[in-house]
Amino acid sequence: MKRRDLLFELALASGGSQALGLLRVLTPEEEERLAGVLRNTWRMDEATVRTFEKLTLQARRADDVSGPATLLPLVNGQRAAAEQPLRDGLHAALDLGDPTLIAFMHYWLGRMASDQNRTAAVFDHAFAIQSWANRSPSKLLAPLHETLFSLAYATEGNTAASARAHDNALASASAPKDNEPAFLYWVSPSEAELRRSTSLVQPDLS
Repeated sequence: MKRRDLLFELALASGGSQALGLLRVLTPEEEERLAGVLRNTWRMDEATVRTFEKLTLQARRADDVSGPATLLPLVNGQRAAAEQPLRDGLHAALDLGDPTLIAFMHYWLGRMASDQNRTAAVFDHAFAIQSWANRSPSKLLAPLHETLFSLAYATEGNTAASARAHDNALASASAPKDNEPAFLYWVSPSEAELRRSTSLVQPDLS
């Protein structure tokens, strides 16, 4: 009965009854961990990230079978669940005073804002990354703020500015990874190109 109640709680937070089928792939431990994050009683850690990845993989399989419509509530629920840990992460980075980590958290908050079509917030996070990058020894922060600028301009319908920002991101993404923090391992020209593909399909909301 306890697990049934927990699944119901998770389903409500994840978009409603459509999420129940996907949530059943979780183990009891994973359910407890995910519920703790949603209640703000459990800190986001590597195991929690793996739980989100497991749900994402299951959602992709369901998309192959049923299409995206039934998955939208779950996707929106996962975004909402991830937003609080990201804001907590930014506060923690600010407490540490690490400019590279602060910029990194701004990037993911900007990516979330982009998914929600909050263009002004995307620009805010891009400018924040740019500012913190000036205080950081990392050369891999430049492609992060340029990528956000590219996404934001694309949403506004400013294709020329979006293309310029993308070119800047692509050029700076090839910086050597020597002495760079491990959490920036994924920054690369191929990743910048992937984000360009996202920009190309952004709607013109201007």
